[in-house]
Amino acid sequence: MLSYRLPALETLMGIPSSEFDHLDTMTFTVTIRTVSEIGFSDLACDRSTDCRVIYHRYYSAVISHIEPAVVYQKAVTQIYFNPQGIPDLLDDLLADELPIINAKLGLGRLDFEGYIDSKKRVNRYQLNEVAG
Repeated sequence: MLSYRLPALETLMGIPSSEFDHLDTMTFTVTIRTVSEIGFSDLACDRSTDCRVIYHRYYSAVISHIEPAVVYQKAVTQIYFNPQGIPDLLDDLLADELPIINAKLGLGRLDFEGYIDSKKRVNRYQLNEVAG
């Protein structure tokens, strides 16, 4: 199995995020192009649905801002975000599981373990705050 995390839409498409404001969903079909001595070859999935990626705005968290503005390794950082509809997907967490684990910042990750516990509630469609 091949796994890949898509970059932000602005990076993927090369246009500002405001261009996507009027869209609720976008569908992409993923193919892998291989290069050999005889040329290019596209690898396809046996079923096209296995290679389909659907972006739903409803399930895409939006970061409002980060404090402090400059982030250093091992510094505590506050993230203010709107999780959109993501909390709707978290209805089967075990009692000791965290609703938020980490956030990717550039090439690093901001770890929330030790700063929140399993009682932390994330409110959908509202500005939330978490430290890590």
